[in-house]
Amino acid sequence: HLIPYKKNIPFSNFATLSHANILNRMSAGISIGSPIESTAIFLGYGELDLFYATLKPSKNFDTIPPDFDYVMLALILGGVCVAIVVAKQWSQNKKIQKEWK
Repeated sequence: HLIPYKKNIPFSNFATLSHANILNRMSAGISIGSPIESTAIFLGYGELDLFYATLKPSKNFDTIPPDFDYVMLALILGGVCVAIVVAKQWSQNKKIQKEWK
């Protein structure tokens, strides 16, 4: 399903950083990257106002939810490690048996 062509992209107030605030006399803004992945920090300032916002354009898709099952992750990781050790031992035993024939 294709989106129909429009000459002008419609403006949405919800795509604006300060969509819920009225900021008067803003003169400049600074944006820097954050140590948190997919996050930026914005500070706008002017005569009367200071405005601070944390920007997450990816909508937190890459963060771990609070109900993440760490036990299951540990079990899967442990199972993979055990499988690697067993496969290595099995391969070495098979190689030794082949050499003795």
